[in-house]
Amino acid sequence: MIEQERFNEAEEILIESTEKIPESFVLWSELGHLRHNNLNKHNEALEAFEVAKKISPTNPEVYLWIGSCFERKGYFKSAESNYQKSITLSPKNEKNIIRYLTFLNERKRYNDALLHINNFLKNNKSSLNISAINAYTLKKLGRYLEGAKILADLSKENKNHHFEAGSCYFKAKHYQEALFHLNQIYNIPQYSIKSLEMIIPSQFYLKFYDNSCNAADVLLKLDNNNICSIDYKSKSLLLQGFNNKCLEFLLKYQEIVNTNYNILITYISALISDNNFNEVEIKINYLLKNHLNSDVLLFVHNYYSKKLKDETLAEKIINNYTINNSKLKSTYLFKIAINYYKKGELNKALKYAKNSINEMPIYWKSYELILKCYHDLNQPIKVVQTLDEMKQKGEIPENFLMKVHIILSNFLKDAINSKDDNKIILYNISSVLILGDSLVNNIKKLKDNSTSEDIKLLFEHIEIISECEILLLQADENFDKTEFQNKINKSIEIAEKLNDVITKKLLKFNSCFYELILCLNNPVDLELSLNNLSKYIINKEEIDKFVIEVPAQLIEMLMLNYKQKVRIIFQLLIDSLDEIKENIDVLNILKLFSQLNIELNGITEESITFDAIVTYYQGDYKVAAELAEIALGNNPRNKVMLLLKCDSEYNQEEYEKALETSNLYIEINGRDIQCDNRQINIYKKLNRFEKSKEIEQSVENLLINFEMKNSENQNE
Repeated sequence: MIEQERFNEAEEILIESTEKIPESFVLWSELGHLRHNNLNKHNEALEAFEVAKKISPTNPEVYLWIGSCFERKGYFKSAESNYQKSITLSPKNEKNIIRYLTFLNERKRYNDALLHINNFLKNNKSSLNISAINAYTLKKLGRYLEGAKILADLSKENKNHHFEAGSCYFKAKHYQEALFHLNQIYNIPQYSIKSLEMIIPSQFYLKFYDNSCNAADVLLKLDNNNICSIDYKSKSLLLQGFNNKCLEFLLKYQEIVNTNYNILITYISALISDNNFNEVEIKINYLLKNHLNSDVLLFVHNYYSKKLKDETLAEKIINNYTINNSKLKSTYLFKIAINYYKKGELNKALKYAKNSINEMPIYWKSYELILKCYHDLNQPIKVVQTLDEMKQKGEIPENFLMKVHIILSNFLKDAINSKDDNKIILYNISSVLILGDSLVNNIKKLKDNSTSEDIKLLFEHIEIISECEILLLQADENFDKTEFQNKINKSIEIAEKLNDVITKKLLKFNSCFYELILCLNNPVDLELSLNNLSKYIINKEEIDKFVIEVPAQLIEMLMLNYKQKVRIIFQLLIDSLDEIKENIDVLNILKLFSQLNIELNGITEESITFDAIVTYYQGDYKVAAELAEIALGNNPRNKVMLLLKCDSEYNQEEYEKALETSNLYIEINGRDIQCDNRQINIYKKLNRFEKSKEIEQSVENLLINFEMKNSENQNE
């Protein structure tokens, strides 16, 4: 019946069968499959699978099916927990792990997928399917070379993997290896055009210009207007000095030349080589008007500043075209910076990379280049300061974090090779700072090889703190708090062995910071933890007197770490304020932290907001209202500060001011229950009972509607 697509009839028969034999695992699972795969009845499918699970609770397949149902319904957490249960019950089952890896990759959780892949491959190295998924995942993370090597091995078993291996090598710019794999497969029709579109540029970048032209001719026979062929053949002719041949070739494709900026740039370059400057000006104007992008701007900049030796004119033209487009200008400046970096002109590269960030503050590529420049200029502390600046900009994208990890690892290798203790310390601590975990194994080696006792102790402290961070990152419901606390206590003992009082304080503060994270959900422990943490606060006077026997850059590094920890504390505690707002002693500590944060990290919307909240809970409503006003000067839409200002004015019995602030809140953010409840109380205090009643009725209607909708959703 299923083969004949008579699904409803099949369902009826299976239901009847389960009634007759209710303990049959096979019948219930078949019923679940039918409903899930053919009838889109996912709720009913779940019911059938749940019965099957009760019959056979250790069957890994049933958890896989339940996970699939939850995934189809959009309940991803439930889906994942069932997929994981399936793998736990049958860790060697390739089908189950593949389903879970597919789930992770579809959610773009590539690092999580890699973790499970590596665990599986430890005991199942010969699994070709998992190896292929491993290569795919690495490719998605931009780790093309690692993916290419896996696919190259797989291509020995399956010829189709040659294409993906060639593709990865091509993206990794390993053109010789790319050519090897792509040449194995380009004569298979389904791969011909795509393979040739990588073969042609690979030959071009390897400077096999004749081969590139010949391959382009082959592709043009398959696709007579192929952009890749026209682009690279024209470039190959130009670089061989065949200007006229290049122009003649491109004249056959004039329409494509005008619609593709890359090919048009090649055409203009041929005109420049031919000294046809009148035509060059016409084409450059056309290029800027019709194909404005960073590559075009870079080409125009190079033409005017290098060929015509007129950099002022170049900048004037570019400013005219980018006046309202910061993103475009930022990308263009970054590309100039890259060019200078390749030539070894590091200070110019730095200048343009910083200008790029000025145009667009969150431009991670420019930050990557700045890190490389400072490392090459032998300024490790600048590397660390740049990392800190990046963290302050917001959450760093996962794929860029991976790049930073690789960059720091390479910097660390250089430092080890040059036996530069200062750099070794800095790059290890900065690895902790930016990534959340240091290179623990490297630290162990460095600690053992170091001659300075202080450095050994610092490394030992960092190693333990790194382990604590890893424990926190991997924490689940079975989290061992005792092990974590023991590590924290050990790190404090190590800090105690240092001679310098300030350094001791810094390291103990570092330890107690992680203790605080552990106590966030428990008000009693939180109070104790905050008290511990407050003992190791360093004020401005102590910082100025900071004396230590280890290198000066390390002092800056430790202080940078300290500032970051102080800043993070506020982000963590702001969510716990409701639990501790009645505790005067804790509020006094929070006020101390708040002032420290402003002192160390400057006045920001975040620091003033936190200070205002703590001050309000301390009962100083006048100062709280003033602080809220300062925060609103930075961001008039700050909901928390508008409500806090309103409450502060209300508690000072300034009801007209409170009403004015609540009206401003509504004007900016619209009406909501929080503000309505405040206005009810304010109007009562102003003896405007009709208005108070009107808003009360409005809130009541809103709550009734909300409850009705909530009830409908629950019924569904």
